Amino acid sequence: MTLNSAPTVVAVVAAKAVSTRVPRKNLREFHDGRSLLEIKIEQLLSAAHISEVYVSSDSPEARQIAEAAGARFIHRDPHLTRFETPWGDVIDGILHDVPAPPETFIAWCPITSPLFTRYDEAIDMLGKGDIDSVISVTRDQRFFLSSEFQPINYQWGVWHPYSQNLKPLHIHNTAISLARKADILRNRYLIGEKPGFLITDTIEGIDIDTMDEFEMAQFFYARRLGQGGPSAKT
Repeated sequence: MTLNSAPTVVAVVAAKAVSTRVPRKNLREFHDGRSLLEIKIEQLLSAAHISEVYVSSDSPEARQIAEAAGARFIHRDPHLTRFETPWGDVIDGILHDVPAPPETFIAWCPITSPLFTRYDEAIDMLGKGDIDSVISVTRDQRFFLSSEFQPINYQWGVWHPYSQNLKPLHIHNTAISLARKADILRNRYLIGEKPGFLITDTIEGIDIDTMDEFEMAQFFYARRLGQGGPSAKT
């Protein structure tokens, strides 16, 4: 994909009120009195290439947080917060409410990735090579088994390799999905036909889904702040 000029990019943060495995996951305190939502908005507003940040939620508390932080709030229809609603319907419904032209690039940025901040780097990938979208992935070089407990990236027996000699696999960690709004609405999906891949380290790619992951992310977030790491600006 060739871009004639720098792309216009807006960020979308989906922040529904209910979370089953981590109660109030998006709004409970995560670090130093601030929630994951507050931290993510600040990270996105500090990105040089993002022109607007939209928070889509059914929560009045999320609205207060978003507006106080300088983001734009979009009320989400309750239908789009239910687990039985197909993911394509959720994407379509949220993006139809985002007041951006079809040619605008959407950076879909989950709150649950507090250690990822390389938004400008992801956006800079657009126009470099034959790609139409960008997603983040974590490189993983461990011994994987299938759901049937069969080796995926190695073989059992005397030829069992050392881990450093394994062919690496990649986890789609969803820290960022970046694509043109028109393409997302047409495909009802966040990834284009020719994605580019931004590789993250294991810690940067943490996606909080359980309380153990919440507490692990708290630990590494605090440590990286103290060391002036990738998230130090927030």
